[in-house]
Amino acid sequence: TDLNVYLYGRSSRVLSCVACANPAADSSPSFSPDGSTLSYLAMTVPGYESDRRIPTLYSLSSSTTSSSDPHPLPLTADWPSSPHQLMWRSSSHLIATTLQSGRHHLFLLDTNSPTPANTDNLISFFSGGSVDVVGSGSGADEEVLVLAMSSFLHPTELFLLKGGQLQQVTHFSRLLCAKAGLDRVEMAVSDS
Repeated sequence: TDLNVYLYGRSSRVLSCVACANPAADSSPSFSPDGSTLSYLAMTVPGYESDRRIPTLYSLSSSTTSSSDPHPLPLTADWPSSPHQLMWRSSSHLIATTLQSGRHHLFLLDTNSPTPANTDNLISFFSGGSVDVVGSGSGADEEVLVLAMSSFLHPTELFLLKGGQLQQVTHFSRLLCAKAGLDRVEMAVSDS
């Protein structure tokens, strides 16, 4: 499937394709907080739906110059991870959410240094389900991320990630899950 990312100028009413040169799927566009850059996830193999997603940047200042604009810049082309989500932390840093060997990882990507060495693993943990970063902010001398997590044992609940520690904030389904008597889920990974 060839999915593309487009920009639409509200005043000019011009629709321009950011990713049409890529014959594979492009998804999850997001503007940087300062509005200068568009990030999105790009696959490279046409028709291969399980292809690795590469965080990609597109400078919005270059998009208005001409049709021979620079191509979008793959941020982590040699990085083996395949994020399912990108979220801007600041105008120069992205948080990438990945799933590897049953563990969720949140990586901090430096957009000013597009090399594999620009990834810092913020935290990795086993959730038994899905994790999405839904917000960020700063508390007393530390950054706080808001995560939406669901698992085999509970529907989506909100958690805070502060100082590398997860703290559950909502307990919408605690009573219902207790009545159901669900067992704990444990991770088992086989290398064979």
